Amino acid sequence: EAAAQDGIGKYTDFLARYHETRYSSKVYIIRDMSARELITQSCSSDSNLEDALDNMEETDNVMSDTAPVRVIDMMNMLDDHTRAAVIPAVRYEMTPGGGNSRLSLVPAGYAVLRDGALTGYLEPEYARGYNFITNKVNSCPVSVPDGAGGYAGFEVTQSRTDVSARFGTDGMPLEIVYKTSVNVNIAEQHIGADIYTKRSRDEVSAKISEAISRDMRLCISRSLELGIDCTLLGERLRTKYPIKWKNIEGRWREIYTGLDISVETRSEIMRVYSLREPNGSAASASWQP
Repeated sequence: EAAAQDGIGKYTDFLARYHETRYSSKVYIIRDMSARELITQSCSSDSNLEDALDNMEETDNVMSDTAPVRVIDMMNMLDDHTRAAVIPAVRYEMTPGGGNSRLSLVPAGYAVLRDGALTGYLEPEYARGYNFITNKVNSCPVSVPDGAGGYAGFEVTQSRTDVSARFGTDGMPLEIVYKTSVNVNIAEQHIGADIYTKRSRDEVSAKISEAISRDMRLCISRSLELGIDCTLLGERLRTKYPIKWKNIEGRWREIYTGLDISVETRSEIMRVYSLREPNGSAASASWQP
């Protein structure tokens, strides 16, 4: 964290020149302590640091609350001055386990670097929205309440986000829309209502879409608050609208903070596995929107 605040250009310069550097190695920002303290802490605990990082990466495949960044990815991000470098952050926290609390390495959102120096964080509550926006979601759970104290749990199995833009006559972007398509499976149900009818499934799909859109909007708001493109929006406009991008590239940082950005999400329930109705459901039960 201190190195990132100081500016990591000199450190990445060393990594780029050192002949034994593996560009596929993963990079993390350590929150609230130095890398030395992290390694020392891991040596004095019963948790191996390498195993902890591997476990965190395996959890990401299920939860999508972080995503790895390699050394070469970090270098490419730092070379692009129109956007931020976004690097996963980790920290040690006390977590319950086996009847006793233990010190565990956990994801801590994403560090945002502007011009190579740490400018802030996308906190964990923004991380999933960031992953949906940047197409880094492998699988993740989504919980939808029924309005009566129960909920249904869904598993996102596929997600794709595209970007469309509307430009003015002067070539300036007037409106940006993130369009996300999500496939989900029903994982579990803790409500008595029958959500397997066509009407109920449509209502549930709308709730899933809104939950995902809310996460994405939170991330976008935080990115605009930091005043730097954290979501690869400029890169996506460059590839989709290359001619228009040439006219705005030099002023992208200024333009970005004033953009009107919206989110549209469409979710579809693909599988219900062997379920047909919830346990203990009554024939008259219905979904509470």
